[in-house]
Amino acid sequence: MFLSPWYDTVMAIQRLKYKKHIACYRPKVSVIIPAWNEEVGLIHTVESVLKSSYSNLEIIVVNDGSTDNSDLLMRDFIAPNDKSENTKKITYHYKENGGKGSALNKGIELSSGEIILTIDADGIIGQDTVKNFITYFANPKVMGAVGNVKVANTDSVIGVTQCLEFIFSFYFKKADALMGSIYIIGGAAGAFRREVFDILGPYSEGNITEDIELTVRMQKAGMKIVYASDAIVYTEGASDIKSLMKQRLRWKRGRIDTFIEYKNLFFSTQKKHNKILSWLVMPFAVLGDTQLIFEIPFIIFLYTVAFITHDFTPFIASIGIVSFIFLVQMFSGDRKYNK
Repeated sequence: MFLSPWYDTVMAIQRLKYKKHIACYRPKVSVIIPAWNEEVGLIHTVESVLKSSYSNLEIIVVNDGSTDNSDLLMRDFIAPNDKSENTKKITYHYKENGGKGSALNKGIELSSGEIILTIDADGIIGQDTVKNFITYFANPKVMGAVGNVKVANTDSVIGVTQCLEFIFSFYFKKADALMGSIYIIGGAAGAFRREVFDILGPYSEGNITEDIELTVRMQKAGMKIVYASDAIVYTEGASDIKSLMKQRLRWKRGRIDTFIEYKNLFFSTQKKHNKILSWLVMPFAVLGDTQLIFEIPFIIFLYTVAFITHDFTPFIASIGIVSFIFLVQMFSGDRKYNK
């Protein structure tokens, strides 16, 4: 809460430092869209990229063995687009199902851009999203950037809940960026220099959260990762409790697998490793996951004690803290991107 409000000031100073380079920096960008049974949103996603204000880009769509109509829809969409005046090239590839990591790796193989940008097949990017991503890479030390993901489907209670969750999460990512402790570049909105894959290799095809694994691998290698708050990507949140539980359990399982694989990063004393990440952020993430196991009995206990003692101070304090966080965000620089 103390660090996040300083993010915009620090970024403004950074932009001044690289102002001349930003003005002429126009690298080729490869936007990779992995898709599996995404017939509902895939075309809308591609169309949003085609409308991008950044012209030096190519679009790589990798269909990971979909069994719905997405393959037919993409082929029908590409045919007339090839003859259009749009300068943005679309490459479409259909492959056997191998998982998201496999699809992303195929996309990287087919791409030629200096910057690799990944978005999900149900995402919609803003006109300036790609351009805004690129400004951060004007700093030659930046190897990866995570975009600002917002939940689009807020017409239900579960949608609104996820929207609030994402607002919290990405607001605090500003603090992580200032501390250099970002360890998740989500596949819904992530950008990388091609050198990342040349140096570290491709996405893991064995980890169910390939994005977390790659980001932790980057941290282990001492690479600089930033948060691009103005690179907005809208995504579809889970539409029901079952889907939400499945998604979050997959995220938890993948993070546990990644932390076990890179256990030597915990409490590392190596100079290239971020000490705040190794000694504070990652251990607290494990503590948070452990706490979830006892969450339900703890809440029941808390409610019972509160009603027996007639002391509702903890609940009032919680409401006050949450309200304060939202109040800060309402007056932060992020508000202009909430439309």
